[in-house]
Amino acid sequence: MAKDKREAILKAAEKIIKTKRFHEVKVEDIATEAGVGKGTIYRYFKDKEELYLEVAFDGFIYITEKLNTLSRKELSFTAKLLEMSTCFEKFATGRRPVMRVMDEILNFDKRLAKCYRTRLRELKRENRGAFRTLFQQGLDNDILLLDITAAQYAEYWIHQLIGLSHFPSDVERVPLEKLIKLHLGYNYDSNE
Repeated sequence: MAKDKREAILKAAEKIIKTKRFHEVKVEDIATEAGVGKGTIYRYFKDKEELYLEVAFDGFIYITEKLNTLSRKELSFTAKLLEMSTCFEKFATGRRPVMRVMDEILNFDKRLAKCYRTRLRELKRENRGAFRTLFQQGLDNDILLLDITAAQYAEYWIHQLIGLSHFPSDVERVPLEKLIKLHLGYNYDSNE
C-alpha cells in the first residue's frame, strides 16, 4: 500500500511538472493530483526538492532497467540497437518532463546536495552502460565503421535519441531504422 501511494505521488508530480518548473510546483497541487493529503507527501518525501529529485531518479531507474533487459535479449546487433533505441526514444519523447528534471539537476541547480548529483551521475553512467556494451559488440564484430570507443558511440547515440524528442512537428521524422543505417553506413545489415 505504501509503495502504491509513493508511486501515485511520483506520477502526480511528473504530471504537474509537465507544465511547470520547480519553483512553480506546489505540493498542494501534487497532493490533489495524487488523491492524497499534503501531509501524506511529507511522509514519503522530506520536502518538495526531494520529491522533485525522486521523479528524476525514478525515471533514470526505469529506463536503465528497460535497456538492461533489452540488452540481454538474443538478437542481432542491429535488431538489438533498434529495440533499445526505440525504447529510449519513446521514453525521451513520452516522459519529457523527467528528462527536463534530470537535465536541471545535473546542469543548473547548484543548490542541490552533492550526493544527489552524484547519484544521478551514477544512474546516468549505468543508463549508458547498456548502449556502451552493445556498441562494444559492434566494434568487436567490425560492424561499426568509425575508430572511436564504445563509450563515445554510446554517448553520441544517446544524444541523437534525445534530439529526436525535440524534432520539430512540421518536419517528418526519420525512422530509427534509417538513422541506424545512416550511422552504420555500408556495414548495415538488418540480420547482423
